[in-house]
Amino acid sequence: MAKLSKLMQLKKLYLEQSLGFNYSNEFTSTMKTNYISEDNKTLSSLNNHISNCFLCESAKTRKNVLKGFGNKMARIFFILPQPNMIDDDNNTVLAGRSGALLQKILKNVLNISIDDVYLSYIVKCKLINSQKASHVEVSNCKEYLHQELNLIKPKLIVTLGEDSFNYLTGNTDSFSKIRQRVLKFMDYDLISTFHLNDLLKNPSLKKEAFSDFKLIKSFI
Repeated sequence: MAKLSKLMQLKKLYLEQSLGFNYSNEFTSTMKTNYISEDNKTLSSLNNHISNCFLCESAKTRKNVLKGFGNKMARIFFILPQPNMIDDDNNTVLAGRSGALLQKILKNVLNISIDDVYLSYIVKCKLINSQKASHVEVSNCKEYLHQELNLIKPKLIVTLGEDSFNYLTGNTDSFSKIRQRVLKFMDYDLISTFHLNDLLKNPSLKKEAFSDFKLIKSFI
C-alpha cells in the first residue's frame, strides 16, 4: 500500500512538472502564475488544484490541505500565515480557541458572523518542523492566495499577525509601523492586526486589537 501511494505521488509530480511546475528536494520549485490564472476561474477548480499540490516537502507529512473558506462575496478577506497541527488534524481554518475568539470579535465589534467573511492561509499545509515558512514555501502557495483574492475581490484584506503581512507583501517593517494604518496591496486596501493566538497568549493586546477592528468596521 505504501509503495502504491508513493507511485501515485510520483505520478502527480511528473504531471505537474509537465504542466509547468518544477519540483526539487532542495525547495527550489517555482510556479507559473499564468497557468493558475488561466485554468482556475472558479473557487471550486482552484481548490481542486490546491488539494492536489505536492510542490514542497510539507506535502509529504500533512494530513490535509487547508484551503480558504467563507463567503464568496465577502467584503473582508482575512489572511493567516499557515495552519498548525490542530487545524491540520481537524481540516479547519482556525480550529479551536482561536476560531472561537475570531467569531466573538466579529459578532461583538463588527456585528457580522463568520459566514460573512472569507479566511485563508498563505501557506496551505502544516509545516514539518519550523514555525516559519521558507521563502520557497511562501512563494509556491502565495500564487494560490493571489488567485483566491482575484476570485473573491474583497473590499479589504486583513492580515492576522506579523508573519501574514510579511509573507503576503514581502515588507519587513516592524509590526508597530504597519498597524492602525490602511495600506495598499495590489488593488486592495489592507489592514494588519494581531494573530488570534497572540491575543490568547497576551490578553492585554485585546485593547489594541479592538482599535484595529473598529478601523476594519469602517469598510463594512
